[in-house]
Amino acid sequence: MVPLQLQIKNFLSYGSEVQTIDFGPYNLICLSGKNGHGKSALLDAITWAIWGYARKTIGAAKADQGLLRLGQDNMLVYLDFYYNEIQYRVRRELTIHHNKPIASLDFGIVQQDGSCISLTDKTIRATQEKIERTIKLDFESFCNSTFLRQGQSNEFCKKSPKDRKDILTRILGLEKYEQLRQLALEKAKICLYEKQQIITLQETLATDIAQKDTLQQSYKALVDTIQTVDQEIYALESSIVTQQKILETVIEKERAYAVTSFALEQNANQIQETRNKIQALRNEWKTTHRLLLNISSYEHTKKELLIVTQAIQGHQEKLQKILSLKESFLQKKQVLQQYESTWNSNVQNRIQEEKNKHHILLIELKKHESLSQHIREKQAFALTQQQEAQQTKDSLTALIDDIQKIQPVYEMQKKQFDKRKEAYQQYSAEGTIRTQQLKELRHKQALVYKTQEASCPLCEQTVSASRRRFLESKYAQEELFLTQRIKRLSHTVKELKLIMVQQHADLEPLEKKMHVRSVHESHRQSTLQLLSTINQSIASLANDCTATQLMITSLQEHIKQQEAVITQLESTEKNKLFEQEQYVQYKQAVTNLESEAHTIQYNGTAHKEDEKKQKNLQKMIEQYTDLLNQKPLQEDRKKNIIELCNMMRTLYATKKELSHALPSFKDITLQLQHIRTEILSLEHTIKEKRITKEQWLHQQGSLEIQLQKISLNEATFKQRATEIQQKTTQHQELCTIAHAMGKDGIQALLIEEVIPDIEHEANELLSRLTQNQAHIIIESLKDLKSGKTKETLDIFISDGLGIRPYELFSGGEAFRIDFALRIAISKLVARKAGTALQTLIIDEGFGSQDEEGLSLIMDALHAIQHDFEKIIIVSHLPFMKDQFPVHFTIEKGPMGSNISVYHQG
Repeated sequence: MVPLQLQIKNFLSYGSEVQTIDFGPYNLICLSGKNGHGKSALLDAITWAIWGYARKTIGAAKADQGLLRLGQDNMLVYLDFYYNEIQYRVRRELTIHHNKPIASLDFGIVQQDGSCISLTDKTIRATQEKIERTIKLDFESFCNSTFLRQGQSNEFCKKSPKDRKDILTRILGLEKYEQLRQLALEKAKICLYEKQQIITLQETLATDIAQKDTLQQSYKALVDTIQTVDQEIYALESSIVTQQKILETVIEKERAYAVTSFALEQNANQIQETRNKIQALRNEWKTTHRLLLNISSYEHTKKELLIVTQAIQGHQEKLQKILSLKESFLQKKQVLQQYESTWNSNVQNRIQEEKNKHHILLIELKKHESLSQHIREKQAFALTQQQEAQQTKDSLTALIDDIQKIQPVYEMQKKQFDKRKEAYQQYSAEGTIRTQQLKELRHKQALVYKTQEASCPLCEQTVSASRRRFLESKYAQEELFLTQRIKRLSHTVKELKLIMVQQHADLEPLEKKMHVRSVHESHRQSTLQLLSTINQSIASLANDCTATQLMITSLQEHIKQQEAVITQLESTEKNKLFEQEQYVQYKQAVTNLESEAHTIQYNGTAHKEDEKKQKNLQKMIEQYTDLLNQKPLQEDRKKNIIELCNMMRTLYATKKELSHALPSFKDITLQLQHIRTEILSLEHTIKEKRITKEQWLHQQGSLEIQLQKISLNEATFKQRATEIQQKTTQHQELCTIAHAMGKDGIQALLIEEVIPDIEHEANELLSRLTQNQAHIIIESLKDLKSGKTKETLDIFISDGLGIRPYELFSGGEAFRIDFALRIAISKLVARKAGTALQTLIIDEGFGSQDEEGLSLIMDALHAIQHDFEKIIIVSHLPFMKDQFPVHFTIEKGPMGSNISVYHQG
C-alpha cells in the first residue's frame, strides 16, 4: 500500500478547510513540526481511512468521536493509494446529527480520467472486509510490520512468543490452513456420525432378515385360507341369482300396480283442475255483471274532469308569471353581486399586498428567532464542553501530581540501574579480555613445557633452563592472578545480573506510571488548548446572540406597524361601497321585483291536489271504457261453464272404475320386501366374506412386501458393510489432514521456513546499524524438561558480550534491533503479496540515538530507500530533518494545522 494523496477535514488538530497532502512525487519524506501540531495525526488519518483505527483511539468507547475536532460535527478523510499497480480511493466520513454519530465508508478504483469505479458493499463492515482482502493486511499486522508507531517501536519484540507467532500467522495468511483444519474436523465428525448411523441401520436390517422363515410360513397359510373364502363367496352368489329371478316376476306385478295408481292420481288432478276453471269463470262473470249494473255514473265523471282541467290551467298561468319575475330578480341580483365582488376584490388585493409584506416580516422574524435559538444551543453546548474540559483538566492535574510524587524514586532507581548496567557491561568486557589473556598465557605455557630445548617463537633462539624456570614461575603467577580475577568477575557479573533482573522488574511498573504521566501531560496540554478555543467560541457566540436579539426587536416593531395598516384598510374601504350611486340603483330594482312577486297569489298545494284529482278521474273513465268491451264476452263464459260441468261427470265415472281395480294388488309390496330382504342378507354375507378376504389379501400383500424388503435388505446389508469400511478409512484420512493443517503441522513448517529469511534480512540491516557488533537469533522450538519440544517464537540478541535478553539493551540499541526486525518483516509482507516493498513509516523514536547512531540509521535508510516505494519519517530532530531531500512542515494555527512542503535538494 503506497499513499498518494490525502485529503483531511476536521480530523484531530486539522480545521474545517479541506487540506490536501500530495505524497505521490516523493520517495523519502520527513514530517517535522512542534509537538502537538499534528505530525502523527497525518499517519492516524491514513490508518483511520483504511482500517477505521487510529493510534489514539484503539479500544476507546467512542473511538471515532474522539478524533473529531472539538466544536465540529463533521469529519472527512480521503485517501488515494497504489497497491499492485492499481490506484484505489477510500473515503471515510463521520457526522454527528442530533448527538448521534452517522458513519459512512466508500471504496473504489480510480480510473485514468479521475473517475472512480465503486467497490462499496451494502454495509460498512462488508466494505471494510473487502478493503483488507484487497491489500491483504489488517491493522495489527500493519503496525507490527511497516508502521513503527510513536513510543511503540518495540511492540513486536515485547509481545509474548504466542502473540509474535499469531502476527506471523496473519502476515503469511496461514488462517486458511486453520479454516481447512476446522473444515476437515467438521467433515470427520460428519463422517463418524454417518458411520454410526449406518451401523445402527445394519442392526435393524439384521433383525428384519432374521424374521424371513416365520414370514414365509405365515404367507403359505394365508394363501390356503383365501382359497376357502373364494369357494364360499361363489355359493352365496349362486343363491342371489335365484332370488333375483323370482324378484323380476314380482316386479312386473308391481309395475302394473304403479300404472293403475298413476292413472288414478292423474284423474284426481284433472278433476281438481276442472273444478278450478269452473270457479274462475264463475267469478269473472259475476264481477263483470256487477260493474255493468253501475255504469250510469260515467257522464257525471266526464263533467267533473272538465272542471278540474280548467282549474289546473289557472294555476299554471300564475306559476309562469312568478317564474318570469324570479328570473328578472336573479339577473339583477347577479349584476349586483358582480359589482360587490369587483369592489371587494380591489379592496382585498390592497389588503393582501399589505398582508404579504406582513408575512415576509414574520418569516424574517422566525428566521432570526431560529438563528437565536441555534446560537443559544451552541452556547449551551460550548458551556457544557467548557465544564467537561475544566473537569478533565482538574482530574488530569490531580493524577499528574500523584504520579509526580514517585518521580524522585524512579529517577534514583533508574540512575542506580544504569550505573549497574554500565558496570555489568564493563565487567563482562573485562571478563572476555581476561579469558582471552588466560588462553594466550596457557598457550605460552604449553610452548615452554613442550620440550627441554624450547625456542622463542619470535627470535628462534634456544631458551635456557634458567630462563625456562623463570618463565614457568612468571606464567604460574600470572595464571593464578588471571584465574582468581576471572572467578571474581564471573561471580560479580552473576550477582549483578540477578540484581539487575530484579531491579528491572521493579522499574517496569514505575516506567509504566511515568509513561502514563507523560500521556496525561499531553492530554492536559490538549485540554488547555481546547479550553482556550471554547472560551473564544463562547465570546463569539455571545456577540452573535446580542446582534440577533437587536434584529428581532426591530422586526417586531415593523410587524406591529404593518398590522395597524391592515386593520385600517379592512374597517374603512369596505364601507365606501354602500355610498356608490350605481350600486344603490341596482339595489332598489332588486327590492321592487321581490315586492311584485309577493303580490301574486299562487297556491301550490291546491295546484298539486287538482292534478292528482285529474289523474283519478281519467283512470275511472278508462275503467268504464273497458267494461263496455267486456259485455259481449259474458255469454261465452256461460257456455264454457256448462261444458266443464259435463267433463266433471265423466272424470268421476273413470275414478270409480280405477278404484275397483286396486284390491287385486294387495300383497305385492310384502312379497317384494321379503325377497329384497333375503337378497340383502345374502349380499351382506358376501360383503363380510369379501372384507375378510380383503383383510387377508392385505396381510398377504404386506407379507409379500416384507419378504421383498428382506431380499432388498440382504443386498443392502452387504453394501453397507462396504460403506462402513469406507467411512472408517475416510474418517482416519480427515483426522490426519486436520492434524497436518494445525499449528503444529503445515503452519509450523511454513513459519519455520520464513524464520531464516527474517533472521537474514534483520541481521544484514543490524550489521550496518551496529558495525557488525550485534546479531539476532530467532528460535521457533523450545526444549522442555520432559525431553519434548514446544512451538514458540523467542528472540535472542548476541553481541560482543555474548547472548543477552532484549531488556538488558539500552534504548538506542533496542531501537536499532526493533528497526531491523520491522524492515525484515516488511520484506516478508511484500514477498507474500508478490510485490516490491511499498511503504515504510517511522513515527519518532530517534530521540534515543546518539549522533553516531543517528548517522548509522540515516545510512541504513539511504541504503534501503530503493527497496521501498515510499519512506515516511516523523521527527523533530534538526539532524534528521537536514538529511531528507523533502520535508513536510506542520504548523498549528487558530483555524487548525497547516502543511508546507520544502525541498532541500
